[in-house]
Amino acid sequence: MLLLSILIMFPLSLGATTHLWFWVNGDTSHTLTQGDNFAWELDLAAPGNSVDMELYLDLDASRTINEGDFLLGLFTIIDGEQEDGPSDSSAVPDGIIYLQFGPFGFAPQNYVLRGTDMDESKVTNWFVINAMQNPPATASGTIMIEGTGKPNPMYENIMIAAMGENGMFSGLTDASGDYTINLPVANANWQIGTIFDNTLPGYTMNPRGYELSIPAGNTGSLDFSFSLPSSYVYGTILDQDGKIIDRNGWVYLRNQTTGSETEARVDGGHYLIPAMVVIQGTDSVNTFRMGTDDRMLVPEYLNPNDNKEFQVSWGDSMEYNLIAYQTDSKIYGYVTENGDNPSKKYQFSAWSDSLGSTITESDPTSGYFELSVRTGTSYNVWLQDDPQWGTPPPPGYIIEKNWQFAMPGNTVYFNLIPAGAAIAGTITFDPGDPADLNYERCRVSASDSTFTSSYSSRIDKSNNFFIPVADGKYEVIFDQDYNEYLAMPARFTGVTVKGDTIDTLNFELNYAHAQLAVKLTGDVPIDQAGHYWIRTTGEWPMYYEAGAELLSDSTYRLRVCEGEWYLYPPINVNLQEYAVTPSESFLMVTENDSSYYVEFNYKLLTGLETNKQIPASFYLNQNYPNPFNPSTTISYGLMKAAQVKLEIFNIRGQRVESLVNGHQNAGTYQVVWNPTNLASGVYLYRLETAGFVQTRKLILIR
Repeated sequence: MLLLSILIMFPLSLGATTHLWFWVNGDTSHTLTQGDNFAWELDLAAPGNSVDMELYLDLDASRTINEGDFLLGLFTIIDGEQEDGPSDSSAVPDGIIYLQFGPFGFAPQNYVLRGTDMDESKVTNWFVINAMQNPPATASGTIMIEGTGKPNPMYENIMIAAMGENGMFSGLTDASGDYTINLPVANANWQIGTIFDNTLPGYTMNPRGYELSIPAGNTGSLDFSFSLPSSYVYGTILDQDGKIIDRNGWVYLRNQTTGSETEARVDGGHYLIPAMVVIQGTDSVNTFRMGTDDRMLVPEYLNPNDNKEFQVSWGDSMEYNLIAYQTDSKIYGYVTENGDNPSKKYQFSAWSDSLGSTITESDPTSGYFELSVRTGTSYNVWLQDDPQWGTPPPPGYIIEKNWQFAMPGNTVYFNLIPAGAAIAGTITFDPGDPADLNYERCRVSASDSTFTSSYSSRIDKSNNFFIPVADGKYEVIFDQDYNEYLAMPARFTGVTVKGDTIDTLNFELNYAHAQLAVKLTGDVPIDQAGHYWIRTTGEWPMYYEAGAELLSDSTYRLRVCEGEWYLYPPINVNLQEYAVTPSESFLMVTENDSSYYVEFNYKLLTGLETNKQIPASFYLNQNYPNPFNPSTTISYGLMKAAQVKLEIFNIRGQRVESLVNGHQNAGTYQVVWNPTNLASGVYLYRLETAGFVQTRKLILIR
């Protein structure tokens, strides 16, 4: 939506929200006239908390929220953080959120604002906006909703807003979809469009907005149309025995191709949700993931995992059922702050790749918690410390270990300690690329060498990040939940901090404008397929990386930026059993094209065909995967029988391991290297025979 990017957040837990005040032209008041300076202030239960806000039209003028009132929008504000849309005016987490809008002119109406703090305590207050008298300029138009005639209540109370240097003003549609916005000045520039993300969810708005100068008098015909989605996903939430789980709540559908997300209600276990398929070039297929809200099924069931991808075509409606497993056991745990009782509640989750996830909160006094799980698998147990949807530690504290393995019946322990150091840096953009980063959905993460402690930072509006960490050695990456941007360097490794701040870790982002389809054909050993990572050419770590999971049509779909990409066969096979064509490929992606296609063919060899696989020359392939942890495969070919050496060297030229040293017949070979006592870094591997020597680089990541 235009202007404001607003996320629906679920309430979490802490102390108790107390007061919500409104200020009009510097004085506390409940009443304002369009164009007055407007501000509001909210006291939180504790510094650094986030608060979920709901803005209602008070249609019955009762000054309370009743069943007939209209929910205009939802948004979340974090104490001390500045974001797109409503945000705290102070950069210091002080337990007070203060928003100053300046000239403010929402549509004349009665309003109620409600805030829910992290302890689920609520505070509500009301205000009234009166119409501006004799506005020097107005903007007006109408909306059309596909499949809905006029007049119709569905058209009512859609807020169309105008924003500019002279403030924020809006109008509300009537039952015929007509609206008018009063503006305080003439001949000023305004952006006009919808202001809340929950405006007709699932519909596509055209145009997305207007940007123009509004002269004196009325400027009309600023019209919008809302189209029904081309595709739907429908289904049912089932238990492990295939029985319907009769629950009400929400499901979400995330387009992995575009990053957009839609929601739909679950009624009695059934749902119908719009799939916002976007046609890109000739490709009318998008990849999706689907999941439920965190609280709908727990603790009786595990939430279905949303890591399974599926495809939806333009104009297609498909059935996709979610399986939720019933819980029959518990994982127990407790949390402390520097060894003492905690000062607040914390949120924990347990996740199993095969069965799903669950969520709970600890007791605010003792720190004790229980997670309902199902036997038959191990779980990753996490302390959810992200400010957007978890419970961050108190200022200056970090988590000693973010996650732990646990079996049903086990007990886990988490301890928060003072941060001893920090990692910081800046985000820049490739010249000419869009710089409209979705700050809500990306961060920079630092993980220690064992990957049991991970810390992250969101990126502020100045494109900086700051990550408090414990003393140690870290791998640092730019992280987001969909690949809209790719980062260079791909990652920083071996970043060592000890009581200091490393503030030189800068990433350049490149917009992933193109779709790359990597298709597997022939005798594909699907059971051996895994996540596929590719990268651009260049020296470590100055390259871009992209990855994807194999889809049901035997295709990897990746988002890539411009550059020369190195591609290898996605499934690593025994070259004595399979012929793979091509053995490797280089793809040049340009700024001008948005769709690319590469095909790898797998052919299972017979005994006769095996004899034909003697290479025409000696060769040494690039190892796969690369970078790697804990093992990688090196493949090579011999055109005739020879004495062969395959050796590993460190960057100083010292041999660290000999993999092959002896006579081998002509053919193709694979060697798996699993170093156990070597540190992260760049190594060389060299193939040497009579008359042939070739050396390549590989990268070990711990």
